[in-house]
Amino acid sequence: MDKQQMLDILSTMPVEEFSCAMGECEYVLTKETDKKVEALREMGMSDKDYETMTNAEGYIDIAYFAFAVLGAEWWSKNGGFALNREIESLETQGWFFKKGDVYSSPYESTHFKITKIVASDEPEDAWIYGKRVDPNNYDEDLTEAEESHRAWYFNENFCLETP
Repeated sequence: MDKQQMLDILSTMPVEEFSCAMGECEYVLTKETDKKVEALREMGMSDKDYETMTNAEGYIDIAYFAFAVLGAEWWSKNGGFALNREIESLETQGWFFKKGDVYSSPYESTHFKITKIVASDEPEDAWIYGKRVDPNNYDEDLTEAEESHRAWYFNENFCLETP
């Protein structure tokens, strides 16, 4: 089992309480059960990890294991743990962004093709990367450099084009 598969298992554990903001995750608590402890042991949790992760109230801080042991870089309540923040799609304020989508703007003569989406604490703050493309040929890059914009910027300035 690779690290992302282990993080996916952690991500299925119901979260009772968490403290994460501005890119920092202090804790992500789940109720301690024999089944969860067994799963963590199978993933390599040591006795020392167990002591660090558990508290007297019967909770396990799975954030410790995800970040300190497995090397996760990201957690969100809806998406769980991940080794990096790059995601395939994003939904925000009724908009759905996906890698490969092409957007137009009434302020630009070119279109914008999404090449990468990087998650943030709030969906509206995610970074959307892409290249300017020819409005008549979405495979023709018109610039060498990638641009990046926050998702909220797309909500206000772009319209989805259907290829």
